[in-house]
Amino acid sequence: MGGLVQINPIWLYGPFQASAVSSPAQPDWYLGWLEGALRIFPPWEIRAFGHAIPNVFFPAVLLPGVTFGLLYGWPFLEARLTGDHEEHHLLDRARDHPVRTGIGAMALAFYTLLLLAGSNDIVAKIFLVPVSGVTWAFRILVVALPPLVGFVVYWWMAALLRSGKDSALHVPLRDFRPRKARVPR
Repeated sequence: MGGLVQINPIWLYGPFQASAVSSPAQPDWYLGWLEGALRIFPPWEIRAFGHAIPNVFFPAVLLPGVTFGLLYGWPFLEARLTGDHEEHHLLDRARDHPVRTGIGAMALAFYTLLLLAGSNDIVAKIFLVPVSGVTWAFRILVVALPPLVGFVVYWWMAALLRSGKDSALHVPLRDFRPRKARVPR
């Protein structure tokens, strides 16, 4: 194909002009969260003891290292924290472990926001706003929204567990209120 197929014939289009490109390159779906972390991370650079840790170290090396370390270590960490060392052959329902479900929802929200931040220039183009404004919005959302999502999901699953209902949509309002602690007499 390299000898027979014509690719970017300069005599038809003229020389390359970087300013004519409509949008910078977009990441593939499996690297979108990493690209988003690189795009929204502030320009921090640490200098100590005559060495500099470059800006890209934190979102491109540290974040994936922590991500995959937690993924690999999660079963062992959860067993140690909960004291549950039994053998499990069936999937648990989300309501049976509201803390686990809340942490999972928080992680899902975090990485979804990073994935969307990987296309901040496209988001800015769609909504006709500056890219810097979208970047700052994602910087704030990636810190503020995941804990909120995790708390709401935990609250909902705990209410569902207390109610004993089969459907998450049929939880009575009285079960959404936290129970008062009993004082021993």
